[in-house]
Amino acid sequence: MRRKIKKTKRTFKRKRKGFFSGFFFSIAAFSSIIVLSAGAFLLFSPRFQIKELSVIGNNDISADDIKRVASEQMQKSLSLMGKEIKTGSIFLSLGEGVDALKESFPQIESISVEKNFPNGVSLKITEKTPYANWCEEYEKNNCYLIDKKGSFIKNIEEKVSGLICINEKEKYEKMEKKESLICFDKIKGELAKNSINAVSFNVYKDKIVVKSNLDCSIIFNLEGDLDWQIEKLGIVLKNDKYSKDLNKLEYIDLRFGNQAIIK
Repeated sequence: MRRKIKKTKRTFKRKRKGFFSGFFFSIAAFSSIIVLSAGAFLLFSPRFQIKELSVIGNNDISADDIKRVASEQMQKSLSLMGKEIKTGSIFLSLGEGVDALKESFPQIESISVEKNFPNGVSLKITEKTPYANWCEEYEKNNCYLIDKKGSFIKNIEEKVSGLICINEKEKYEKMEKKESLICFDKIKGELAKNSINAVSFNVYKDKIVVKSNLDCSIIFNLEGDLDWQIEKLGIVLKNDKYSKDLNKLEYIDLRFGNQAIIK
């Protein structure tokens, strides 16, 4: 007897694409279009282009000059489909423009930016406070103002009265300006305790000569132990032998060890 062979029919099921995968893709694409459109509207809409720019807090710097530089920095160039488009939207941060403003106007200490919607920007300027006249006399008497941190403010043709004068007779590279000013402040404070007003500091490579309202010069070495030199100065100023006749002295030299050379 022949055996009957039962044939089985194979069926193949096609994988159907998930409904949700296509749905989420459409949502994502639609959302991207919405976001890009909204971004383009905020960046390029005439309604949000900066039209009102105000400057407050400035004293020494012209508001018009600040506005001119700030306006240039607020204009941004964007490339869209190979075409360069400029915009001054209020939604763009001034960002690096703040640093550019400080470079253009060294008198500026800080800048605060406030946005006044829909198309206004206010710049609050804080200017540096002049602390001293600094004159590089070895460089044809190049004079400028500095603040207490030793930062440059502006060039001057005449020294500003009421500020101490630092006259760099020889190029002094052993200390940064900020460090030097800290030392000068200590000296100035000690003299003030004894009703002596420091007027100028003459800077040489190996010494600092302090001029005051007295005829007597006081000599320091900033590389030495300044606190000890100031202490020696205090001892001299409290000594009746010298304190009563300071105007008759030529100088007090505090640079050498435990000695105070008085002439």
